[in-house]
Amino acid sequence: MKNFLVTTPIKESYGPLNKNIFLGSWCFAEEVDDKKKYKTINYHWSDKKKFKKDSVYIDKITGKLCNLLSKNLNKIHNLNEDSKYWNLLIYSWTHHYVSTMYDRWESIQKLLKSNKETIFNSYELKINEKNLTSKNHLDFIKNTFKDTWNHIVFLRIIKYLNLKKINLIKKNYRPFNKESEVKLSIEKKNIFYYLISLYELIIAKFAFRFNKIIFESFSFPKKEFFKISIKNLIIPSLYKNLFEDIGSKEDIDLNKRKIKFKNFNKKNSKDKFFNFLYDNLINDLPASYFENFLVIKKKMSYLANKKKFIISMRSWNYNDQFKICAAELVKKKSTYFTCEHGGGLVGEFMNLKNYNGKIVNHIHYDVDSLYRKKSARLSPTLNVIDKGEINTENNKKLNITFLEGAKYSHKIMSSAKAEEGISEISELFSFIDSLPSKIKNNVLLRAKRPYTLNIKKRFERKFGKEKFNDNWKENFFDFAKSSKLMIINYPQTAYSSSMYYNVPTILVCDKQLWFFKKKSLKMFNILKKNKMAFENFEEAEKYIVKNWDEIYSWWNSVQVQKIRKLYLEDFFNIKNNWFAEWSNFVSNQKKLVFK
Repeated sequence: MKNFLVTTPIKESYGPLNKNIFLGSWCFAEEVDDKKKYKTINYHWSDKKKFKKDSVYIDKITGKLCNLLSKNLNKIHNLNEDSKYWNLLIYSWTHHYVSTMYDRWESIQKLLKSNKETIFNSYELKINEKNLTSKNHLDFIKNTFKDTWNHIVFLRIIKYLNLKKINLIKKNYRPFNKESEVKLSIEKKNIFYYLISLYELIIAKFAFRFNKIIFESFSFPKKEFFKISIKNLIIPSLYKNLFEDIGSKEDIDLNKRKIKFKNFNKKNSKDKFFNFLYDNLINDLPASYFENFLVIKKKMSYLANKKKFIISMRSWNYNDQFKICAAELVKKKSTYFTCEHGGGLVGEFMNLKNYNGKIVNHIHYDVDSLYRKKSARLSPTLNVIDKGEINTENNKKLNITFLEGAKYSHKIMSSAKAEEGISEISELFSFIDSLPSKIKNNVLLRAKRPYTLNIKKRFERKFGKEKFNDNWKENFFDFAKSSKLMIINYPQTAYSSSMYYNVPTILVCDKQLWFFKKKSLKMFNILKKNKMAFENFEEAEKYIVKNWDEIYSWWNSVQVQKIRKLYLEDFFNIKNNWFAEWSNFVSNQKKLVFK
């Protein structure tokens, strides 16, 4: 009997268990122990030299595809927008799309290279592809987490390459449970949430048109936000519901796409992967760039009524409605900045290096910035600012803040991927298991959404529901207040916040996964030398157990406090005069924009 290729965790795609070969560790996100029983293809980006090399190729293909799309979207919509306009809108989606598809492409190539003589059977599940065409950029990101979407993409690659050694067997697919929608975050809803939503519903549209200065999707302490608004004659608004989805799945018209895409101008390429991307745009281009684009453009043009100074903290990346509005505003000579929504040690692949600081201006918080030419370094304005340092002397909890790796990769980024993420979770569980009972009984875990590697369910099953902290039920400051020691496995906002609160904090992360920039690597090595950072949980465990009773004294020693302050100064520097700093920046930009 032939071996059976399984590409996703969908049980209906399994063949006889003793004949299955699994394309990657993502097939075991639900039942990790199964990985030990069956043959699994090693993940291609576990080779970090390849990952780095591939990132250069992905940037190149992104630029090439953006140029193709810019020309053809003008033709499709009967427009004459320049490349800057289209790059503001489509560059981030295109980069995520190319990264995602190349990851799947290379997973199939890895299978072929490691099984040159093997012939496979594999099920082709009958899935309605129209349901998996994205409404917009954010919908595309959510699709990349879905097993059905990934099953379809792997099938497309196999068919495109016309692989004779993989025999596809058609099979009906009726899922027992509807595939759940991925929730990237959950907002706590209380009386204040509904009051703010009501205020935004009434005022946001008028405020956006009236205001010359726009703080969009921004984190700013409330008191200071009102002060800077009054000073600059701004009607206070975060435009919370102003850029909600326009259109629906029903608007997607694949027949119309076939007709329009026939007229796409495309030069023949020797690059098979690029040709594959081009052929699949008909299914993958979000409706917000095709069917719904002109409707969105008309509505956003009404909002983009005059020249403005805009700073966007979150919507610039995934929200197509806002991106179209921003592109319309830039046409009116507006000045547009994107802004970090968090901060910490900087990895080489933390952001879109050909977008932030190049296509748009960028505000960053660190000394290791990737965006030298069109950037400004300011104090973080996150809500940590209005909180003070925490006295942890009498606390007993070992609180752990954890970022699980991605089940499926959807962008080139510095963090754990697939099997690396699964390994990190196993290391975490082994670490907790090995702790003495007086520490283990006081462990509390908080994980960042979405739980695509199933960490919440697995942790609660092993250690109990009461030991898992849902981040939407309690903010990070309140979680930190109960800590005797905080362990964090990613050197970003949570880590920086904990350092700012002066909570005893240990960073546990593999520097090989993060590709730290020069100054960030130097800082990590200083932290490691002083036992404030470790590269794995096994090393951290020895130090923590040995020094548990003296954690408070260790943390408040002169040397450790000196390094904590050095870290904050270079990577999360909230200055005493931070409000004046921001006020001056806004005033100076206002003079330049409206001179």
